[in-house]
Amino acid sequence: MKNYQLTYLISPELSEEEAAKLSEQIVSFIQEREGTLDKSPQTIKKKLGQPIKNKTTAYSIVLNFHLKPEKIIEIEKNLKNEPGILRHLISKAPTQKIVKERELTAKFFKKAPATKLKSGEQFTGPLPQERKKVGLKEIEKKLEEILKI
Repeated sequence: MKNYQLTYLISPELSEEEAAKLSEQIVSFIQEREGTLDKSPQTIKKKLGQPIKNKTTAYSIVLNFHLKPEKIIEIEKNLKNEPGILRHLISKAPTQKIVKERELTAKFFKKAPATKLKSGEQFTGPLPQERKKVGLKEIEKKLEEILKI
């Protein structure tokens, strides 16, 4: 079984109860094909960025589930034939390892200081740290320590 993510938009002409029933039908259709859901879906009404089939709002639902790859075609056909669904997308969901790597990368870039490069210059090496100004006397002391004069 592979991990999939189904995202679909339900027509706003349906009431919330009808949208919830349609969502339950899709969940039961997946479960009939020996699929297992990760968590129960939530129905959220959203404003669309662009009109889809002359609709500016829709109920948005995201499902994460496990299913055999050969059963995906049946689900795809069922979703296409459902008149209440405006759009749908089935994609492979990222594994836990990939999710953790993305979280670590996001944490690193939030903490890393921004560096300015000249146009055409590429960054290589560690990130520069802020330097504090050192006086001439401090430099002479360090040299004496190093050279042991």
